[in-house]
This record gives sequence, C-alpha cells and structure tokens, in this order.
Amino acid sequence: MLENCVKHHKRCSYSGIAKVNSQWWPSRLLDLGTSSATPGPEIIRLIDPAKDTTTSYKYAALSYQWGGKEFIKLTAGSESSLRAGIPVDDLPLTFQEAISATRALCLRYLWIDALCIIQGCPDDWACEAPKMGLVYGKSHVNLAAAAATDPDGGLFAQRHPVLINGFVGTSPAGKEEYMCTFENDWETLVDCAPLNERGWVLQERVLAPRTLHFTSAKVFWECCESKASEKNRDVYAISSKVSFHQLQNGRTAELDPELAYSVWYEVLQSYRGMKFTVNGDRLMAISGIVEAVKRALPRDEEYHAGLWQSHLPWNLLWSIAGRGFRNESLVPLQERVKPSWSWASADPRDGVAWVANPKYSKSRAAKARVLKFEVEPISNPLGSVKNATLWIQARMCTVRIPMPSKDFNDGFEIKGRKVSDRSHYSFSHPLPSFDATLLLEIFTQTHEEINPELTDILAGLILCPTGEKGTYYRVGSYKVQHREDEYADMARQDAEALDRAFGECDLAPSQYQEFDGKEMYTVKII
Repeated sequence: MLENCVKHHKRCSYSGIAKVNSQWWPSRLLDLGTSSATPGPEIIRLIDPAKDTTTSYKYAALSYQWGGKEFIKLTAGSESSLRAGIPVDDLPLTFQEAISATRALCLRYLWIDALCIIQGCPDDWACEAPKMGLVYGKSHVNLAAAAATDPDGGLFAQRHPVLINGFVGTSPAGKEEYMCTFENDWETLVDCAPLNERGWVLQERVLAPRTLHFTSAKVFWECCESKASEKNRDVYAISSKVSFHQLQNGRTAELDPELAYSVWYEVLQSYRGMKFTVNGDRLMAISGIVEAVKRALPRDEEYHAGLWQSHLPWNLLWSIAGRGFRNESLVPLQERVKPSWSWASADPRDGVAWVANPKYSKSRAAKARVLKFEVEPISNPLGSVKNATLWIQARMCTVRIPMPSKDFNDGFEIKGRKVSDRSHYSFSHPLPSFDATLLLEIFTQTHEEINPELTDILAGLILCPTGEKGTYYRVGSYKVQHREDEYADMARQDAEALDRAFGECDLAPSQYQEFDGKEMYTVKII
C-alpha cells in the first residue's frame, strides 16, 4: 500500500504542508542508522535535521498514548546520552516496535514527541508545540499505536488468524461453503480505538498524508485516497479525511471556502469527548488544522481563539451538546481555559453545538456587532492564548433564571414576569448566582429561513459580571423558539415581552463600557 500510494496517489505524495514547507524539517529526529544487523546492541541517536537544509530526511512519526507510567524521555539531563546513542532495548515496547516498523518501511528517521521535545522545559514546549501540525503533515507515514494505552502496549498485537483471514462456513444442508470475513470493523477497531480518544491525535491523524493503524486485530491503512486493512483492500468507505486532505494538498485555490468552513465544524464535532491531560491544550492541539483550513479561506479572514471573524457574532452561540440547562458538573470559571467566549473554555468531555449553523450566517440579520478583539497568544497565534477580550455592542437586559427543580427548564423572569417556559438555555460554566443575570441579544431568525413549522428564533448569550466595569464572563447561551401550534399566542407574547425588555433596559453605568443613548450597550467579554 505504501509503495502504491507514493507512486500513484497525487494528493498523498505532495501535500500542501510539504509544498509550502519544502525546506522545513523537525528540530530533532531519531536516527535509526542504516542497518540493524551490525554487531552489538541496536543504537539510536538524536540528531538536529533543522540545522541541515541540504539533506532530505524522510521520516515516520509515531502517535501513541503516554499513560501514567514512567519511561525514558528527552530532558535536559538525558539529552547528551540520547545524542551519543542509546540502546533500543532501553526504550518502552511501543517505541521499540515503532523503530522496527520504520526500518521495515525502509525509512531511517523517526519522530517521537517524548524523545524529540525536551520534557519539563516550557521554552522548548512553547517552541515545538506549534510545529506539531508540520511534523505530522511533513512525515512520510504516521504509525498509530491504536490499541495501546501506554508506551509499553506496543504496536504488534497477538491476533487470532480468524480475525484477519475470516473462516469457512457451511450451509445448513452441508452442500455449500462460504467465506466469512470481518469487513465492517473500521469504526470499532480504528475510530473507537483507545488512541483516537486522545485530543492531540485528531490533528496527527488528519494532517499525516498516510497512517498505519496498528489495532488489536488488524493493521489498517488510511491515506488521502484510500482506506484498507491487511486483508481487505479498498473495501472501506472514504470518510471526511478526504475533505481534510483537500485543505492541505496544495490545491486550496480550487477549494470552495464554504467546504473549508464545513470541514472546520466537522473537526469541532470530532473533538467531542476527546481526552486531554492539560485542558489548556485544546486550541494548540488543532492549530495545524487551523492553518490548513486558513489556506483555503479569503486572505482577510481572521481567527480568534477558535472562532472565525466572518462567522461572528453567530459562532459565539455555541452550547454544550446534551447538557441543556443543568448547572452542575461544569468547569468553574476560575479553572476555565481562556477566553470564556470560546468553545475551548468548555469541558473537553462535552461536545459543542450551535443554535444555528454559523456557515449560513450571511442569511441572518445580526442584532449584535463585535467591535474588536485583543488576543494575547502563548506562542502560536493560532494556538492557546494567555488572555483574550472581545468588545461587543448589543441590546441587553437583566433577567432572573430560576433554579431548575426538575428535568425541564423554567424559562426566564423579567421584572417578576415569567417569560417563555419553552425557551432553552445551556450553561458552559456555573452561574455564581441565578439572580441579576444579563442576556445579550445576538440575532432573531425568521421561520422562513429554517423551517416553515417554526416561529422566530431569538438567541443570545448569558453573561455574569466579573466585578470590573462593563466586563463579563460568557456562562451560556439561550434561544427562544416555538412551534406554530396551540402555543402560538404564548409565543408571540413571550417574544414581545423579551423584545420590550431589551428595548426598555436601563443598565447602570457600572454595567457597560459605552451606551449609544438609545438601546445599544457596549461591553467587554473575557
């Protein structure tokens, strides 16, 4: 498969990442030597290919789980010994078998994060983490330890031959024989593998031009143009990976930007439930994908901590998928990933959803306007941030959200009047208090735009004050939506009440940054 892919798959052999960065190599690689048949123990050495732009370093990369066990790593103390050469036998089993697989594929170099990034060195991490997308995108092949939960799990599993070759069955009458094989096992063995629950691996898998998945039962192949197993070739349907690779195959000028946005929202859906050792890595772990998407978008498109400028303010209206109004078990504001207005601040175990798909935003009349951003990145401007603030101008009103007493939500209270018990709100962070919460109006969408059976949608953000003048945390989102049925009169009354509350709201000067003298307030959200 590898040879055929290299020779005949144009999208795989010359990806956009390789084309744009033809002279780029990882800062460090493991040199496996030219032969494993030399006398004495097998030795590998750490080298610096980035310092030599005249040599071509065709290399494999490894995707694996760290787990909780201790194992040899590159540190300030071990760097000299790794450069001098260490025995392969000193490495955990997954690393040893990755070396064997790399050599079997006739490659000399291998990248493993634990041995190519200095561990315990914040400066080196800040330098190398933004390059992860490049590392996997420029690799010749990615080796995925799909079934292993730590570096001692290995690549090569003990498999039963039946799982690979199938078995011969006989008809009840004993007159016919037939071959039974397992052809629909991609989702079970690859997509649901322990490795693919790890947040960083999504980028590694998406950006690598080709991946070998070493699962508990078979070895699977995935590239830009095909998916197969060691027994069954090209019997698996090509997934959205093709769309991902269209973003990085060097022909992005031919790509419709709307497809690029669609792929982006696919990425965010794929992020649902993925695990992170450090929650703050969520933006950094897909920064390479952001870069690939960005190449397909207009040059003036800007990216702010997970949100695209052209989809504002609608993509502020994300919610926690499946959590609804519940306020328990949320990430406290003090522990959140900054900023609160980004979906990255939510609990990584939860997925995100939108009140309405932001890619169709051009058809909506926004009621709010994002005025400016201030984003301070940690290192990569497309990755994690230290601080981020947005200024937004909108209508606002003060409401009370009753503490839910059972498994449905109780609407809002505005000036003591209950409004819309058929509304929906979703918390992304715990509300310090259910009193004096502010709603910020984002848009109203007419039913003709989405579904003739629905009345208007009113949607916006739930905010709570930080204690600083006119500055808030985003703690959730709301929408008010009614069917045109026996509740039509109530729907109209609630919509009118909410609209009137926004129009009549009289905030104190400490609650806003600026006021236009009519009904629009400017506030900061951090």
